[in-house]
Amino acid sequence: MDYLAAGTVTLLLLVAVPVIAIFRWEYGLAITLASLSLINRLKTIYFVDLGYAIVTAETAFVLLLLIAWRIRVGKRPERFDPYLMGPVFWLLASGVVSLLCCSLDVRVSLRLLICGVIEPIVLFYLIINNLKGIRQVKLVVYALIASATFATGYGLWQVFLTISATGNPFSYQIVSTYYAAAIFGEILLLSFPLVVVTRTSLQKPKFAVALLLDILLGCMIVALVMTQARSAWLGLIVSLSVLIFNREIRSYLYRMIPVVLIVAIMQHEAISKLLTLRPIRLSDFGDLKTSPGLHLLAWKTAFVMIMDNPIGIGLGMFKRIWPIYQPLSTPLDAAHNLLLDIAVEMGVIGLLSFVWIVIASVRNGIRLIRTSTDPYVARLGLGILSCLAGYFAHALAGGAEVAHNVRNVIDPLGSPIATGMLVLWSLLGCLYILGKSAETVAQPCS
Repeated sequence: MDYLAAGTVTLLLLVAVPVIAIFRWEYGLAITLASLSLINRLKTIYFVDLGYAIVTAETAFVLLLLIAWRIRVGKRPERFDPYLMGPVFWLLASGVVSLLCCSLDVRVSLRLLICGVIEPIVLFYLIINNLKGIRQVKLVVYALIASATFATGYGLWQVFLTISATGNPFSYQIVSTYYAAAIFGEILLLSFPLVVVTRTSLQKPKFAVALLLDILLGCMIVALVMTQARSAWLGLIVSLSVLIFNREIRSYLYRMIPVVLIVAIMQHEAISKLLTLRPIRLSDFGDLKTSPGLHLLAWKTAFVMIMDNPIGIGLGMFKRIWPIYQPLSTPLDAAHNLLLDIAVEMGVIGLLSFVWIVIASVRNGIRLIRTSTDPYVARLGLGILSCLAGYFAHALAGGAEVAHNVRNVIDPLGSPIATGMLVLWSLLGCLYILGKSAETVAQPCS
C-alpha cells in the first residue's frame, strides 16, 4: 500500500514539477528535494532499464529540472557559472577512465556513475545557476527538512511496528525509506542541523511553531539513535560539537539538556539495553567477526587495492575484486569509508578532486561565518558546516559510500545512496549561493 501511495504521489509530482519549474524554478527544486525520501521508497520497484543506464524517479526529476532551466533560458544569453568546474571535470574524468580501463562490468559501473556522481553534479550546477539569494536558499532548507520529516515519521512508524510484532524496539535497525540504517542515519545528519538553525532563527517565535520544531528535532535524534549505526552516533556528536560554536545555538542546545536528561532517566533501561546491543569496545577492531574489525580489514585492504590500481577499478567493482585480496574473509561490497571507496573505485585523481571540492566548500562556509553581517546567514553557514562535519564523520567511520547498494546493484537498481549525494551536493550549492549573496551585500553602492 505504501508503494502504491508513493507511486501515485510521485507520478503527480512528475507532471507538476516541470510546469512549476518553468515559471518558478526554485519551487520546482524545492518540491523535488522535499519528495526525495518519498521517491527513494520507489527505487527498487519503479524504474526504466535502458541497459547501460537506469532511469529512476530521481533521474526523471533531475532531467525535468534541467529541461525547465533550458526552457527558461531560451535564446537569451546567460552566463553559465563555472564554479569548481576544474575539480568536477577531473572527478567525472576519473570515473570514466576507471570505467573504461579497469571495470569488470561496464554496465554496472556506468549505472552507478550516472546515479551516484553525474546526477548530483548536474543538480549542483542547476542550483548555483538558478538560485539568486538567501530567500531561495531558505526554500531548499525547508524542503530538505520536509523530506527528513517524512523519513523520520516513517522510521518511527517502523519502531512502532517492531514493538507490536516482537515487543522489543531494538530487534530491528530502523531504515525508514532507505533500505539501510547507515543511509537513513546519513540523511538525518544532513538534515537535523537545519532544524536547529531554523528553530534558533525564528524572528518572533510563535509557541506552536517553536514547539513543533523542538518535537521534530527530538524525533530526528531518537530516529538517529534507533538506527543503531555507531558511525551515525559519532556523526551526531561531531555535528553537535560544531553547532555549539554559535552563541544562540549553544544557548538553545543548553536549554535542551534538562529535557534530554529527564528523558534519559525515564528511559534508562531502554538506553542501557541499546548500548548493550551495540557496544563500542577497542577489542572489536581485532575481531573479524565484528563490524569494526571487518571495517578495519576493509580499510587495510583498500590501501593495497589503491596501490595496485591507482586509476581505479570502476564503481561497484569493490565486491568483485574483494575475494581476490581476501578469499577467506566475509564478502564486502565496499570499503565502508567514503574517501577510500572513491580512491579504490575512481582512482587517486578522483579522490583528490572530491577532496578539493569539499575543502573549497568548507572554506566558503568558514568565510561566510566570519564575514557575513546577517546573523541568519552566518548561522545557516554554520549549520551546513555542521551537516558536512556529521556526514563525513559518519562516512569515514564506515557509514556511507558514493554509489553502492547493499542489494544487487544490477537488478533492479544502482544505488539508494545517490539520495544522500543529492542532498550533499545541494548543500554545497547552497553554501556557494550564500557566499555570493554575502559578497553582493558587502559591495558598496557606486
